[in-house]
Amino acid sequence: PYAALIEGIGSTCGAFCMIQPVFESGNDLWCARLNNDVIWNFDPENPCLLMVGVEEPEPIQEFAIYPNPSSGLFYIRLTSKTSRALVFNSIGKQIVILNDINKPIDLSEQPNGVYLVKLVNNNNEAMVRRIVLKK
Repeated sequence: PYAALIEGIGSTCGAFCMIQPVFESGNDLWCARLNNDVIWNFDPENPCLLMVGVEEPEPIQEFAIYPNPSSGLFYIRLTSKTSRALVFNSIGKQIVILNDINKPIDLSEQPNGVYLVKLVNNNNEAMVRRIVLKK
């Protein structure tokens, strides 16, 4: 009979049962960890090492745009590194690209309305906020 693997939990027949078909290392459970504590080590002479890993990307933290609404100039306050800011009008047209987030967003030449500000970090992760231009 075959067992199903459940990622991060084990298998449908328990953590220490034989799984078929056989994986590259045979049918033995070599190592099991829970919260960095070794709970099973097949060979005590060899340490239970983490063999794979994924680097967590740095998420964009919260940011604020003020004053909102504004008559033309908006400022960005953020808590993480960001590579650029993009501003889009209500029909989705990109109207401003800011490569220096410390400078204000100047929409004084644009008509009143709602705009979207998209902040993008070095991992191409983005967060979006709405701003209102009201002259």
